[in-house]
Amino acid sequence: MPVVLQDLIDWLVPFLAGGAASGIALAVKWGRALIGGVRALLRADLNRIHTEYVQTGRPVNLALKNEADDIYAAYHALGGNGVGSELHRQILEAHAGRSPSGE
Repeated sequence: MPVVLQDLIDWLVPFLAGGAASGIALAVKWGRALIGGVRALLRADLNRIHTEYVQTGRPVNLALKNEADDIYAAYHALGGNGVGSELHRQILEAHAGRSPSGE
């Protein structure tokens, strides 16, 4: 193998491997940020339902409880727990009411 080609390979392989490692590290960092951001948005939605209904004593209809359950399932799947779990529990335990559509 010509010396020039060997020198190019000796330089290029570590360069590409380092670039791949940097790319993977960046993807992991962005992935964690996205998961944390989505989890925060889901927790905020649970908090909104809790504030608007549970804290004010308004009835929580079945459709809203199902929505809270779906939100919590996604929140929990993304590693959420603690505050979101307690909000979810209180929403589901709140007294039921009728939805505008009569449910």
